[in-house]
Amino acid sequence: MLQTEWYELQQKGKLSDEDVAVVPDLYLRNRQLDGIIQQLRKDLEKAQEVAEKAKNTWDKLRKERDFHRMHHKRVVQEKNKLVVDIKRLKKHYSHFEPTLKELQHKYEVAMKEKMLMRLERDKLSHKVESLERTVKADVPKRSLPSPNQSGGKSQDKKISMTHAETNKENANEDSVLPPDDRENPFLDSEFDPPKVENMSLRKTFKAHGAAVSNICVHPRKPILGTCSDDGTWRMYSIPNGDLIMSGDGHKDWVSGMDFHPRGTHAVTGSGDGTVKIWSFSSASCTSTLRDHTQAVWSVAYHDLGDFVVSASMDHTAKLWDTATGRCQQTFRGHVDSVNHVTFQPFSNNICTASGDKTVSLWDSRSGLCIQTFYGHLNSVTCAAFSLRVGNQCDSCWLYP
Repeated sequence: MLQTEWYELQQKGKLSDEDVAVVPDLYLRNRQLDGIIQQLRKDLEKAQEVAEKAKNTWDKLRKERDFHRMHHKRVVQEKNKLVVDIKRLKKHYSHFEPTLKELQHKYEVAMKEKMLMRLERDKLSHKVESLERTVKADVPKRSLPSPNQSGGKSQDKKISMTHAETNKENANEDSVLPPDDRENPFLDSEFDPPKVENMSLRKTFKAHGAAVSNICVHPRKPILGTCSDDGTWRMYSIPNGDLIMSGDGHKDWVSGMDFHPRGTHAVTGSGDGTVKIWSFSSASCTSTLRDHTQAVWSVAYHDLGDFVVSASMDHTAKLWDTATGRCQQTFRGHVDSVNHVTFQPFSNNICTASGDKTVSLWDSRSGLCIQTFYGHLNSVTCAAFSLRVGNQCDSCWLYP
């Protein structure tokens, strides 16, 4: 009867799906609930572990934050202390700065006087030697009787006055270039190649307050000449690096320097467009040459010392007479700045290196271009001659 009524109610749809489903066994239901409870407990334990790790990580980060905060405060305190010490040292140093400048000036003056004394000593030694040779040559003449002593004295006085007048006239005359048929004494010389593997740095010293633009070596003494963008030129003894002499007079950077072949003078070229000749005996500028319209890049002495050649940004090179200070020749032909100039050894030819990527060889007498060398891909910055081969020109170039 119960089953019949259950079936009728199921057919009529009066029972829900849960009522119609098979009634589970109580034991199975309890087992399912126990499994769910165990799974929830495991999830709870994992969540507790994750929370504990997060708590430990937070504590660690908080400690590190406190540590870095304390370290930052300590660094700030040390920085403030260092700033105070630096200010105190600067104030303390400012009291000694005038003394240091005065000592440096005295040192430079002393080195200049020392160099002048050396030059004076060399000059006197040469004069003594020449007097000794003159005395030795005059000894046989003095042994002979003189027919008229008063006439001889007046004649000597007249000759000396004539020589003085001749020298005065020659000082106003232009120097003459030597003949072209001079022989090069180095043509047959043999030079041992330098052993590059034995070379090493000997000494480094600060020469100027700005960039060093050029250096040259004294022809007779271990002296190095330097010029700089600070507008000065200086001479140092090598290899000790002691300051011997310094000169300032240019209004802009000094780009070129060269020594006289006898080592008595120096010539410098500057960005102010001038060329200056300096005398070591008087420690002063003896001549200023001003024909260039733009900066002078390079200068060089003739091997006899009577002429100076200069290269300029105004696309020209000029030949100067050192005795009169006049420009004897202007070399035109480059279409860009003339960066370097040099004399061909024991000849009257000069070589110029230009920003128009060419190297030119010029005749100093006529001012005409003998030969132009092409092939560089960019500005030519330097040119040099070989001493052994009179007609060999080696040039170097540099990409900007």
